[in-house]
Amino acid sequence: MRPRLDSCLSFGSRSRPLPKARSNRLAHGRFRLRHRLAAIAGCLLLVAAGAHGQQSVEGFRIAPGVLIDAANDVAFLMSPKGQVQAVKLEKGEILWTSSAAARPIALRGERIIAQVEAGEADAILTLVALAAADGKPAGPAQKIDLGTGVRTSIDDGVENQFVVGTREADARRGPILWRYFEQKLSGPEEDPASPFERFGALDVSDTASISRLSNGGTDRKSGRPPYAAPRISRPGSEVPKAETVILDLETGARYRPDGVSVPSNGGGTTAPPGDAAKAVPIKPPTGGLIITEGGHDEKAPPTRRIPGDQFAYSVDDRHLAASAFAGVIEAAEPYRWTVYERGTFEIAAQFMAQTSLAPFILTGGRVLYLQQPFQRRVGGQLKNHPLALVARDARTGRIVWTRTVRDTRYQGPIPSQPR
Repeated sequence: MRPRLDSCLSFGSRSRPLPKARSNRLAHGRFRLRHRLAAIAGCLLLVAAGAHGQQSVEGFRIAPGVLIDAANDVAFLMSPKGQVQAVKLEKGEILWTSSAAARPIALRGERIIAQVEAGEADAILTLVALAAADGKPAGPAQKIDLGTGVRTSIDDGVENQFVVGTREADARRGPILWRYFEQKLSGPEEDPASPFERFGALDVSDTASISRLSNGGTDRKSGRPPYAAPRISRPGSEVPKAETVILDLETGARYRPDGVSVPSNGGGTTAPPGDAAKAVPIKPPTGGLIITEGGHDEKAPPTRRIPGDQFAYSVDDRHLAASAFAGVIEAAEPYRWTVYERGTFEIAAQFMAQTSLAPFILTGGRVLYLQQPFQRRVGGQLKNHPLALVARDARTGRIVWTRTVRDTRYQGPIPSQPR
């Protein structure tokens, strides 16, 4: 049970009655003060620990229909057969399969909020709460009419798309957002069709009670409608100042942006005056990510150069992945991933992969990411590999398991003739 600060304060204020002797009154007052401060400090530590436990995020959405419950080492995903599956993160075994819904959307308490399969022209969004333990419905399904013109189909159409999910990667908090977009791909040149768009937001409590939000999910800062599909959070490369010292994680060298090396002095972001006489010209490498980032206890974190072609933060913001093309395009796994710890930038995982970069998370010793569909020629035959959730061992980099995920993108013919 989380301790309450007011009960701690009342506990800290308890003391014995003051002694009658005046000479002991001051000493006893000091004892009371020290006793109370110690009690307050102890309770503040307990309260802070409880608050940190509540604020820690343990449920993530790394792709539409793919949720990660890091606290229980389980992934919930939509299977190609229109079901919701629970997969154990350690070895990838299927814990249960539920046909009561098709797409997991969010985590609420011990329930998974999931979307029920809808017809192609259905404007009714049907949500059901599934028990995380066994996938059975935890209550009746709830139907929300999204209005004329909206299609709540899980699979994309040739000219329309319906996305639904939480605003951020955090799958346990915040409203559920939905957005419908339709754009005619062909039509008379003199009368081009304008895009049709609808969006909104739903409030879902831990008890799976669903209600509409009056603001419709509009972003308060931009006033734009929300984008319900998760995005990759990418770091921006800095433009270092002339006196900045760059620590190269590829070679371990320290140098200024003008190509003058600086001897190691134990850290720092600017070159000390004494280093100027010892400087040696070098040819600094090109490309990579220049970033100044450190731990919370670092007053002056070093500026680092991280080698790679593409960079992205993990969905929980605890790691940074650098991807580089390190082979030939025909190779099975031509991209080298290096996953760094945020703050310390120690290497947490390194492996070769078929995917250049994707939303990912490192939890429980596994690097989880969504691998896009691809084709590979094996023994003279072309083999198709579908969309899949891949789990790699963070220590060895080897694939531990792979689970196919339903691909909702439209893959049929594109209309080319005017209507």
